[in-house]
Amino acid sequence: MGLSFMQETDDNDNQSTSYAFVTKMGVGKGSSLMYEFGQVASLAKDADQATTEQYMLLQNHIYISRGLYFLTTYQQYIADTSGASETHKFAPGIQYFPMQRVEIRADIATIKTYQTGLATNDQWIYTGQVHLWF
Repeated sequence: MGLSFMQETDDNDNQSTSYAFVTKMGVGKGSSLMYEFGQVASLAKDADQATTEQYMLLQNHIYISRGLYFLTTYQQYIADTSGASETHKFAPGIQYFPMQRVEIRADIATIKTYQTGLATNDQWIYTGQVHLWF
């Protein structure tokens, strides 16, 4: 488990305060579940009220066999908590470590934005990654 907090003021006297809560726990043999929640409040120098952004992440790794995992990621993002717009992303995928220092990952994600009085089409994203560590 962990907590983070940051408060800053830039050269133009704009202020922001952010915090996050993170936890990750093992579930069964080789599987895990991670949850993160965070919020950022920003106040511009000439603004009367702060704008608050909020996000949430939930991710699991399910052990299939040695070096092979099924993972699912769910994210929610709200750009302004006083407004009526939010974005949701759901992404199942496979993560494979065929040998030391090599990772192969493939995901398919759907992204949906909800706004009051506005319907948007789902977005689909297919991602393939190869990570090499040297």
